[in-house]
Amino acid sequence: MAENKQPLKVEYVPLNKLHLSPKNPRRNDDVVEKIIKSIEAFGFTNPILARRENGEIIAGHTRYKALTEMGKDEAPVIYLELDETDADVYRVFDNKSVELADWDFPI
Repeated sequence: MAENKQPLKVEYVPLNKLHLSPKNPRRNDDVVEKIIKSIEAFGFTNPILARRENGEIIAGHTRYKALTEMGKDEAPVIYLELDETDADVYRVFDNKSVELADWDFPI
């Protein structure tokens, strides 16, 4: 398992240097329009996570699609130095983690 001892660094990367992973476990095309509306309202607040080695997106497929549809040229990216296996594991965890916590509905 990779251990990141370096501080996180956000880089602005041309979208054509990134690509969607065929291993993304979520089907997200139906929410791209909602992400576009969020970006328009609040700005782009959550960098894409990718592998520097090959530009493959680990997390942020929907954000990438939204930026592409909006005609943007670049995105804030944090490169994670993960091998292919660890990137696959993290990709699933990142997508699944939102289901692990409960909601406090009165709030």
